[in-house]
This record gives sequence, C-alpha cells and structure tokens, in this order.
Amino acid sequence: MRCYRLQPQSASKVYRNVFLGNGEKGDLIKFYNTIFIVCMQKYALKFNTRSEEGEVPLSPVPHLKATPMSPCRKVATKHSVFLRPLKGPNAKSPSPTKQLRYSFARSPSTNLRAINTMVQLAEKPKAAKRILGEDGTETDMESVVPNKFVKRLQEFIDDRQTMQ
Repeated sequence: MRCYRLQPQSASKVYRNVFLGNGEKGDLIKFYNTIFIVCMQKYALKFNTRSEEGEVPLSPVPHLKATPMSPCRKVATKHSVFLRPLKGPNAKSPSPTKQLRYSFARSPSTNLRAINTMVQLAEKPKAAKRILGEDGTETDMESVVPNKFVKRLQEFIDDRQTMQ
C-alpha cells in the first residue's frame, strides 16, 4: 500500500474502501487476508515441491524460433535472414573470410553498399540462355523469367507482412 500511496494519482478511498462480499467493505489488507489468500491457497499448493497429490501441472514449453543456445533470431519464416546482438570489439570471427557487417548509426554507408553489392552480384545469372521463338527471333531468358532478386525480395516483404 505504501507504493500506491506514493503515486501522484493515489486516493485513500481506493485502498480503504474495498468490497469484501455481502455488501461488506474494508481495507485492502483485510481483503488480502480473508479473500485472496483463501482463494489462492489451493492453487498455490499445486506448485509445492513436496506435493503428495500427484504430479505438478506443467506449463507448455514455449516455441522458439531459434535454437536456445543461439543469440540469433530469425526474422522471416521463408528466408534465411537472422538478427543477432552486437558483439563486443574483442569478439573474433569464426570464419576466416572477412565478414560484411553493418550497425545502424555506427557503420559507414560504404559497409551497407558493399553488402548490397554482394547480394545483387549473388543474384545475377552467370550465363544468359536464349529462347528461340516460333518466328525465329531470339529472346533473352532475363526478359522471360522475372529477376530472381526482385522475386525473392517480394516474397520476403509478403512474408514479413503476414507475420505482423
């Protein structure tokens, strides 16, 4: 009650005029001792480690999107895009190759450009195939097949919208 009394919106009628049942009113401490404790005692005893009434009802295990030991969090269900907490400056990279990393409000824009370039280069086809039409004209595959990057980006956006 002391914590409530210290709040600016407190009013003594709130904790001094509590309904106890059958039209009777009393203070919050009387409500706690006569009603709340009586109602909660049986429920609380279910979780007693020395319970003789059988097994304790367990809460369901929460479903995690990432492995419990990993700090990484998957942000999309269909795509392999993960977020992880920023490591300290002494953290070593497990990979021998240079990692591309971008930290919002910390990294220079060149790091973000390098990541974008890497993603765009990975999505470009190595060799373009051509299709010979019925009239004998050649058409590039790129004009027939939609750009993979644009398609994956759209899937990612759709996936994020369904998660919200």
